[in-house]
Parts: sequence; C-alpha cells; structure tokens
Amino acid sequence: MDPEHFFDLLTLIEDHPVFHNQSNNKQFPVRYQLCVFLYRLGGAEGGGSHARTGILLGVGEGTVSLFSNCVLQAIADLREEYIQWPTATKADQIKKRIGDGSRQVFQDCIGFIDGTFIILKYAPVKDWYFYWNRKSTYAINAMVVCTDKTEITYTRVGDTSAVHDSRVFGKSRLATHAEEFFKPHEYLIGDTAYTCNDHMITPFKKPRSSQKGPKLFNATLSSRRIAIEHTFGLIKARFPALTNISICINGIKSHEAVVHWFEVACVLHNFLLQSNDPEWGIDSEEQDDLSKARAHERDVRRLQKDMLRRSYYQTMGKSFLWKYLLDRCLKISKVINNMS
Repeated sequence: MDPEHFFDLLTLIEDHPVFHNQSNNKQFPVRYQLCVFLYRLGGAEGGGSHARTGILLGVGEGTVSLFSNCVLQAIADLREEYIQWPTATKADQIKKRIGDGSRQVFQDCIGFIDGTFIILKYAPVKDWYFYWNRKSTYAINAMVVCTDKTEITYTRVGDTSAVHDSRVFGKSRLATHAEEFFKPHEYLIGDTAYTCNDHMITPFKKPRSSQKGPKLFNATLSSRRIAIEHTFGLIKARFPALTNISICINGIKSHEAVVHWFEVACVLHNFLLQSNDPEWGIDSEEQDDLSKARAHERDVRRLQKDMLRRSYYQTMGKSFLWKYLLDRCLKISKVINNMS
C-alpha cells in the first residue's frame, strides 16, 4: 500500500487497547509494529522466520512475534466494519451490474463463491491427515463470497483442506440461516464443486456441458464468476505470505493464528479497495490465481465471439438459452417470469 493508506490504517488501529497497557515499560510506537507486520504479510515464505525478520528490521525475535500478534488482533477487530453482507440498496446495485453484464441471464445474483487453500509450510503436528489435500499440500480451507468488483462480503475460514467445498458451504450460516442473507430469488454463482439449489447456481456438468446450449450458458456464467478468481489472485499477490504460511499447527491456538492471518488479509483487501489503492501487478514468472483467471477470461470471450459469429445465438433465440436456465433454476420464479 502507498504511504497515504498506511497512515489511514494506522489511524484506525492505533487506539486499540492491545497497544496500551498499565506497564511502566512503554510499547514501541504503533507505526513500527504495523510496519513489521506488513513486512511479514508482504513477504514470501510466510514473511520469513521471526529471527530473519528481526535481523533485517533490527528488532528481537520475540518482539517480531509480539508486534505481529498485536497488529493481527487490532486489524481482525475491524472485520465487522469492512467485511459486510450487502445491504438491500447495495444488493440491488450488484444485481443490476451482474444482470447487465450477463445480458440479463443472471438478474438476481448477489455474488460469487469459491474456496481456496491457505498453504502451510510445515505439516501439522496433530491430525496432519485432515490438512492434506488433493494438491498434495497441507492447508486450511477458506470459503469466500465476493461481488463483481472483487469486494469480499463473507468468509468462512478454518475448515481443514480435506473437507470438500460443498460441505464447507453446507456448514456455513449462508446455508443454515439462508433467510438472514438472501431475499426471495437471490442467489450466488459457484463452480461445479457446489450443489445447485434455491440460492446457488452452478455450471452444467459433463456430458451435457459439451452441448451448444449448456456450453454457451457455462461461458456466460464463467465470464461473471471470474471475479472470485480475480479476488483470490489480488489477495495472494499483495500478501504473498498467504501462499506459504510458516506457522506450525500444534493445537487450537496455532490453527486460529493461521485463520487470523487470512481474515486480516481480507480486511486489508477491502480496506484498500474502498480506499482506491492502486492494484498491484503479478510477477510474470509466477502462475498464480490472477494470471490464470485472466487467461480463462480471454478464453471465455473467444468462445462467446465464436458462437456469435456462427449466428447460433441469433438463430436459436434467447428462448433456447432460457430453457436450459429454467432446467437448472426451477424454483427461481422471477427468472422463470423473465423467460416467458
């Protein structure tokens, strides 16, 4: 982040009780503690060891740990302020933008959902097999919901990576208390890992996805859902420590520490997004989520142009596409009315 937004963040946290105590020994200035924490969050390999960070920044190894924990707590307490489910007015704006961008195919979509892995540098000491995943890494699962502008509106972090995305969603309040989040006909867009229901729209699966109608539907869905891949790419690009966290999980506290690192990164992401901080680029040598997302977005656009060039959309008419959408969303009455 640039200096202006650094000092804005400093203003938000410097009065937090964690930085003030009754001891005769005064703490280091909050700005120094914030600098140390951001250095670790912005460094690869989990920001390096406490010893390495201390040598580079001229503070003790224990002090690095203390600074990081204090700042983590202060920023984590901003979560309710910066990660909020859309209000009715904001939800209407999101639905309009997504509807316009999808040619009114997805008129009541209020966000995009997906999961990502918070990779651990070290194998957990206890129950390590629950953290082992299909990518042959140890990790914690993080489920995120974002808007079309990559703003994060909901997170569920802490399930081990062996837990399937659909199960993570099923245990979240989005599923167990859906009435608190969704108005009638509102839904999220997810990938094939999720189950299509009243509040979730997913792509067609094989073999049906190879047919022309479903293929066009999936391309339209993917062109909108790519926002969640952009979100993950931006977070991991700006905060590389999340790609290989050097915390060894040996109990509940260390597990929660990893969770807090990711949640704090999400808070900072929204803070910088609302502050119009410049988007950071990606190292061209790294194949991260953002570069893959952009490549996928170009593929989707080429597919759409190819289909339009063959006049499939104009020949068959919108009704053919609506037919497939109706097959997936029978319980979404507003979409059905628009089809008719």
